[in-house]
Order: sequence, then structure tokens, then C-alpha cells
Amino acid sequence: MSHTTLILLLSTAALLICTEGQQDYHTLDSLSKNSINLAITHIHKTVRPHMNFFGILEHNEDSDYLSMKVVLKATNCAKNGENTHRDDCKSRTGNQRFACVICGERSGSELTEPFTDCIQRRRLPEKENYWKKKCVPTYNPGMHSLMSRAEY
Repeated sequence: MSHTTLILLLSTAALLICTEGQQDYHTLDSLSKNSINLAITHIHKTVRPHMNFFGILEHNEDSDYLSMKVVLKATNCAKNGENTHRDDCKSRTGNQRFACVICGERSGSELTEPFTDCIQRRRLPEKENYWKKKCVPTYNPGMHSLMSRAEY
């Protein structure tokens, strides 16, 4: 193998490793984007740089409830009041990533009374049990099916 081919191969591998795992925000559905924007809004209360969407760790959705864990990554942009993914901001070098959970009852492409929380990605295990307790769909006793009301 020639030196030029080897250099090209190594450069391509390095590029693939750098982008591995990063997902495209713009290909997500409206509910997911709105939920991610809630996480960005939440994390902006405690960190200095603008945070961008990096990927989805977990996504559980049914017709009434959404629970998702996402990764946000620090960018080279300052916060400007825009609490959404910004294409003009490039990811910072280093590993400043945060894991966030967003969950709540669905209402179209929005969540009603959502729960949102974030922690540094490397500290995620510290919050797992707490998040599992907070992100459980609530049972509404006023919402029975017709079959559950039938008297036999």
C-alpha cells in the first residue's frame, strides 16, 4: 500500500470516528425536536456556552406519553436566547456533553407539564433511578375504557 493511500485511509477513518454517533436534528419529527428544545432551554439555565443536540440515547413513545434521553454538546457559540439546535454553532473540542431526560403526556407535537433534567454525561448513572421514577406515565382514574366500566 502506498503512503498516499495509507494517509487517505487514515484521514477517512479519523473523520468517521469524529462524526460517529452524532445524529441529524433536522431529520427528527416535531415532537422530538420540541422535546430536545426543552432540554436545551433547561441546560441553558446552568451552563455558559450554547448547547446543541448530539444524539438520542433512548426514545420511548406511545400515543399518550413520551420519554426520551438525549445528549447535548457544548458549542463555540455564546447563548443568545435561542433555545434550539443551531447549525451555525460548531461543537467544541473536548468532551463537554450532557445527558438530559424529557418526559410527559403528549398533546400533538408538544408535551403537557413535561419533566426535564440534565446532568454531565459521565455522571449519568447518578440520575438513572431518579429519572425512572419521574418518567412514569400517570394513571388518570377518570379515563377508563368502556370495557372497564361495564358491569358483568
